[in-house]
Amino acid sequence: MKRDGKRFENLDVLRGSLAILVMIYHLCIWESLNCPKVLMVAGPYSVCSFFLLSGLSLSFVYDGRFFNSRQIIKYAISRCFRIYPLLWIVITTVLLIIYSNGDHVGWKIISINYLGIFSFVKPECYINCGAWSVGNEIVFYTIFPLAIFIFRSSAWAGFFLLFSSVVGKFIFLYLANEMDFSRDIPWNLYVNPLNNLHFFILGMFIYFNKDYFRSIKRPCFSLLFSIFLFFISQVVFNFPIYINIFIVDSLLAVIVSSIFILKEPSKINILYVVGFQSGLVSYGIYLIHPLSYNFVKWFLFILDFDGPFAAISLSVFLTFIASFVIYKYIEAPIISLGKYLSFKFYSAT
Repeated sequence: MKRDGKRFENLDVLRGSLAILVMIYHLCIWESLNCPKVLMVAGPYSVCSFFLLSGLSLSFVYDGRFFNSRQIIKYAISRCFRIYPLLWIVITTVLLIIYSNGDHVGWKIISINYLGIFSFVKPECYINCGAWSVGNEIVFYTIFPLAIFIFRSSAWAGFFLLFSSVVGKFIFLYLANEMDFSRDIPWNLYVNPLNNLHFFILGMFIYFNKDYFRSIKRPCFSLLFSIFLFFISQVVFNFPIYINIFIVDSLLAVIVSSIFILKEPSKINILYVVGFQSGLVSYGIYLIHPLSYNFVKWFLFILDFDGPFAAISLSVFLTFIASFVIYKYIEAPIISLGKYLSFKFYSAT
């Protein structure tokens, strides 16, 4: 997360750690391992935390910038060059695999995936594993200029927007889930942007109320204690969804805020360095690990060798290698091109 040369590396570390958690969670599930309940909780909520971080990061980067029509176009160009290239690479790879196996995907599904608008149309109709959250992000990016305008107008307007997004989630789930909060949320509702928008708005709320969160006296203690409470609330207890959402939102807000205000440790700390570097390629880790896993399983099948440890360790290794290579030689140059083009467009107009 960077603005004017200043980077909040703690949030990059958090983003990288979340991407690794999601990858490990998926690999363990796919290998049918008996995972600890803590991991079963951490995996799904790591994706929710991505949305929260997006709201916080975008607010930091674009705070102070007036969103006129030219600025919105510049913002859209920058976001498109960040999101679409890797998404297109992964979609194309998955389609090649699908068609090589003799299966078929309709042209309408292919079109809305390449355009990135499937979350606007039918959120469950994504092609590659994990793309549902990318579709959600694109929806959130679309409403961000309006949301930041509301947060800038007044603190109460920002709070009302957060409150409305939470209430909107309840109304959406209540009506779409046959007015039954006692059931688990079906997958087609879980991946709907209306189910996750409040996480993005919560991230914006944290940024625009950062002075309040900076009043936390002992952020390290607050971080550890809130993580402890989070897992206790999700692993030990079974709160109804309408209570659990307030528990999750409150604790995630404290966790992310504590990391936001923590003093950055020495770069000599190997775990910090790994987390930071993983944060730079977190998008690749998230989208590439399913492809890495499929390739590793095929490779082990050819060798007539199988085993969860081999599959998981090789998948993790291949994912990191592919993510760093793609980031250095494809993502980073295209991101720089997007910044250049958006700057030229803004300057020309």
